[in-house]
Amino acid sequence: MELTKEYFETHLEKQLKLTKEYFDKKFDKIDRGFDSQNKELKEYVRDSFGAQQTYMEERFTKVKDMLDVRDQVSVLSYDMRRVKQKLGIGK
Repeated sequence: MELTKEYFETHLEKQLKLTKEYFDKKFDKIDRGFDSQNKELKEYVRDSFGAQQTYMEERFTKVKDMLDVRDQVSVLSYDMRRVKQKLGIGK
């Protein structure tokens, strides 16, 4: 085997091709791993925000119900009209 320019070009080309194939396979595997982890992370975040949103909606509904005095005001207004009528004041 003679160390010629053609020998180096052929073998270096072959070695470069094998190295490229090796790293392409490795990077593809890493990319698939990242894609899988990224998908899992997105699902986790979406589920977490969904749970948090549900909790907040429940809490806001409770607070709104607790602070909503419209029904009480309408009852009080009705009672005041009846009192005024009985006392003969106002219209």
